[in-house]
Amino acid sequence: MSSFPDPGCLMIKYQNSSSKSFMVAGVALALAVGAGIWWSGGRAPTTDDTSNTPAAGQGLWPVAGVGDAPAPLPMASGPSLADARPDGVGPEDWETLLAVMGRMGMSKEDARQLVGLVRYQRDFEKMQTLDQEKDAMARRRIAESLKAELPQRVKSGEFTLMESAFMGAALIAELETDDAKRTSQLTQWQAEIAMLVPEADSEVAIAKLTRETEWKRRMAGAFMEWEAQGDATTRTEAKLEQAMEAARREFNSSAR
Repeated sequence: MSSFPDPGCLMIKYQNSSSKSFMVAGVALALAVGAGIWWSGGRAPTTDDTSNTPAAGQGLWPVAGVGDAPAPLPMASGPSLADARPDGVGPEDWETLLAVMGRMGMSKEDARQLVGLVRYQRDFEKMQTLDQEKDAMARRRIAESLKAELPQRVKSGEFTLMESAFMGAALIAELETDDAKRTSQLTQWQAEIAMLVPEADSEVAIAKLTRETEWKRRMAGAFMEWEAQGDATTRTEAKLEQAMEAARREFNSSAR
């Protein structure tokens, strides 16, 4: 069993200076250990540079589990969901992302989920920039929204198990001031995580989940860095494709 990750290494960083928040996170990690939930830094086996990357048509976000060909998550239903541009991305950037991911063998739904992961991170970071007293109501609204979304994001494999425990703990600390209620909610969250993640007690399954999470994070990170560029010459379709292909190569080489 590997050691637990430092919360500072998470894609989403919790910057609240309140000691209560980190105390709650520590309780969450202790509860996770007691429940047998653990984080694995193990790498899935690979034989070449493409075997570790989801194949075209398989989906960017495979369901966590064990098996050679995990099934993709269900496609969004309804023409409005299938065709509409998701929140959190401009029209031109969306079209560029679709074109690049299409050439990489990924679908519109893959792109939609990538944008959702980026938006979730930005919302979490935005919440932390709000003053805990002056902007208490706005901060709480964002925390409630993030907490409501978290179970599906855990189920989709966007966080490792220990990251999921930490994220839930951070949001519970934002929303609940009563110590007893907070502890009760933490316990409930640990139980929910175990239900959301298939085979949460399997070392093989968790190593696979960790690997899939890394893949999603690298793709989303490449897009975020490209979006953040202020110079128009660095925000071209070719530059995005180069960044995402580089992320894919790094992901595959990291398994060796």
